[in-house]
Amino acid sequence: MIKKLIARSLGLRTEEDHQLAILDACDKLKHTLEQRHKEEVTNWISAAADLLNQYSLRNRCLLAFLPFLSRNNTFYWIVVEMEQPELGPEGQHYPLCSMWAFDPCSLTFPQGRMYFRISGTHVRIRDIVVSRQREGIGSFFLTTLEQLAKHFGVTKISGWLSPADARNRSAQVAFYTRNGYSVQLSEDKQTGSIEKVLT
Repeated sequence: MIKKLIARSLGLRTEEDHQLAILDACDKLKHTLEQRHKEEVTNWISAAADLLNQYSLRNRCLLAFLPFLSRNNTFYWIVVEMEQPELGPEGQHYPLCSMWAFDPCSLTFPQGRMYFRISGTHVRIRDIVVSRQREGIGSFFLTTLEQLAKHFGVTKISGWLSPADARNRSAQVAFYTRNGYSVQLSEDKQTGSIEKVLT
């Protein structure tokens, strides 16, 4: 007690004061982080409401919003949309299907998209574009597509590798191989195809 009085009269801190100050700073930091987390979650929910306003349920047989946390701990809303089915030679098919990755902080510009179509027991990927690499968005697209495909009785997923992406071919091959797809390339590697049989 005397030590504390002497220290305070000289404008100094005791070890106990220092420990209390550290604990107080930790409590403030914890509170700040909790508030920030609540604000982030509120922003995520608000973004979902904004996205819902952009998409109409009319002419859609499926509209889903999936939360996704990337490898870099960035939160995204993944929007899955499928138009009403049409009747074709193989039975029902869904020609207009897509997935979109939205960062809640910038809903104007999607960070990724995938177009695909379902025909009978076959899904054909038409295009995958991801603007933020190495976050796992593309892999999440493929995993979600496989789960969706199984629900619709699909047994095979395939796609075509465009000559426009030839300069990124090795990265493409690594991406699809990592996700369990077989890759066939033309001799000049300008084009190719991917395929995965679902069990």
